[in-house]
Amino acid sequence: MPNLITRRCTTKNFVGTLKGTLKSVVTKMSASKEVFVKNPEKDFTRKRKLPFEEVISIIITMGGSKIKKELFDAYDYDADTATTSAFIQQRNKIDPSAFKHLFQEFMGSFKNQKRYKDFRIFAVDGSDIHIPTNPDDLETHIKCQPTDKGYNLFHLN
Repeated sequence: MPNLITRRCTTKNFVGTLKGTLKSVVTKMSASKEVFVKNPEKDFTRKRKLPFEEVISIIITMGGSKIKKELFDAYDYDADTATTSAFIQQRNKIDPSAFKHLFQEFMGSFKNQKRYKDFRIFAVDGSDIHIPTNPDDLETHIKCQPTDKGYNLFHLN
């Protein structure tokens, strides 16, 4: 039994480390946000309900729901939640290279991480991993409606 407890604590610590590292990278990016926006002279220069760091954080934690629901989730269903339009306007100010930088900085901080076939695996039990669409792969192809195009994914347990 001590082995199971140790494993749980180690996993909990590791998840905390992952979250802390991700938050740290986003905070550093926010300190030099002019590098990561489309119009450095204007974008994210005024105080808004959705500052740079918050927009990035919401984007990377979004699931597959409608934006309004994702915003309500992010703000714990507060009545003062930002509107979908405000979020989209702020999101559109961020240059796509910001996410490449975020990914590279985050992954670069785990260089000594164990690998599986040269891949670093970071997943939480129950994660869905979207893979390229292949209707012929009946084991992973999912169609909600007969008229849907469908998609493929792996579900990790």
